[in-house]
Amino acid sequence: LMFYELKKVFFFFSLNLWNSKAFHLMTLFTIFIGILMSILTLFSFNSIIGSFIPSQNLIISVPLQLRETVFNFIWGNILIYMPILATTFFAAGVISYELEQKTIYPLMSLPLSKEVILMGKLLSSFLATATVITIYILIQLITYVIAFGTFPSISFASYYSIALLV
Repeated sequence: LMFYELKKVFFFFSLNLWNSKAFHLMTLFTIFIGILMSILTLFSFNSIIGSFIPSQNLIISVPLQLRETVFNFIWGNILIYMPILATTFFAAGVISYELEQKTIYPLMSLPLSKEVILMGKLLSSFLATATVITIYILIQLITYVIAFGTFPSISFASYYSIALLV
């Protein structure tokens, strides 16, 4: 019975969150950052790699694994801040939105425990944050394929699977 209630609350909050301005702004912001990172990668990646190597002629001979590591390092530094930004965007307007739209009063009058309501909010926020992070990772994957002409190694998938879990 509690799982059924949690599922209803989760879907209710997920729909509200996905239709919110905060989610749309965070999605646009993520796409904007992804495009900027793609431009940085596609137009200045060789000079970034070159800064690690004394001779510019050796850039071509840099192993793909090292290039992928530098690529993941650059993109990963931005990815660290994406969940923090997303949760800040989503959490900032949750209570005020519910008070303004008066959706909190019918929700509180239902025979639901506060734990179910909070867990539903938490899970829906996690799903929205994971959606934003997935958009960023997909932009990174497309950029990787364009920059290197191949799909990334399995370390890319494992690294970002862990990022989604954290």
